[in-house]
Amino acid sequence: MLPLMKRSCLFYLFILLVTSMFAQKQDSVYVTVEQMPSFPGGEEAMHRFLIENLKYPDIPGEKWVENLRTTLRFTITKTGEIKDIVPVRPQYAGTILTDSLTAVIRKMPKWIPGKHKGKNVDVYFTMPLHISPPHR
Repeated sequence: MLPLMKRSCLFYLFILLVTSMFAQKQDSVYVTVEQMPSFPGGEEAMHRFLIENLKYPDIPGEKWVENLRTTLRFTITKTGEIKDIVPVRPQYAGTILTDSLTAVIRKMPKWIPGKHKGKNVDVYFTMPLHISPPHR
């Protein structure tokens, strides 16, 4: 049998380990929350914003990939601001089209923040995008 001091230390170590596994720091970014962030006006308004504000890069028609699909991930902060925009697939980082998509997302108005347990929290938001070449 372990001496009382060792048992107490092991008990406190166990409690510390368990609480660190289940507690999420206040400044953590959540993946799912009770109320996910939303674009003001809803999804349709967001689609309209993207269509109206996307500046297609100057890419010759023969170099356009038909029906490009990419996914961007960013954080909607507890104040509704957008930060840390990154492509989910690193091979698209720094491409002309990804840079254009990142620029239009940066222009977005503040979002309605996500909520968890009644408080505004930072939340990751993943946005799949399907881009067709512009009609010329």
